Amino acid sequence: MARAEDKWTKEDLEERIKALFLQQALEHLNHALEMRRQEGRPVARLPDLVGSGDLLQLPEEPFGGHFMLSGGRVVSTDNGKLLHVFIGPHSPPTEPYLD
Repeated sequence: MARAEDKWTKEDLEERIKALFLQQALEHLNHALEMRRQEGRPVARLPDLVGSGDLLQLPEEPFGGHFMLSGGRVVSTDNGKLLHVFIGPHSPPTEPYLD
């Protein structure tokens, strides 16, 4: 059970779990998009991935945002919630893990 003096509160951990689900969903969607490109079957809209049978369904965006195509990649309207990778224990973030 989380207490006030604990390093991470329950809310912090829930947000991090959602961020991991968001990262996983983006990687999955972008992989399907890339496979379609390599096969010469580009996607104009995300629902095309479901209609063609590449995906059973589009994943739910865990923060309540939406997935969309932008610059040839799938992004989320809540990309700012992605986890950041740090190079060292005291290094500031340089770039989000995924854009």
